[in-house]
Amino acid sequence: MQENKHWEDSFQVYERGVALFKYPHVKDIWNAYLAQFVKRYGGTKLERARDLFRHALEMVRHIITCHCPHRRNVSGGPRLSAYRQGV
Repeated sequence: MQENKHWEDSFQVYERGVALFKYPHVKDIWNAYLAQFVKRYGGTKLERARDLFRHALEMVRHIITCHCPHRRNVSGGPRLSAYRQGV
């Protein structure tokens, strides 16, 4: 769709994807969605971009709270790097 400049249609597909899929699969969808949105609109549509990033961050907070009960025990070094990659 994006090759044919149907940007909004492609963004609707991303929105359906983030609504349908759960972690960890939704992580890749969010990454692609946010990257394509920023690539397309850059410094315009800032309020919409803020909403998208806020929504993605809320998902991350939920994942950390639910799936990482021992997150406070993670200190620097390789364990911290592994923890960040998991989220």
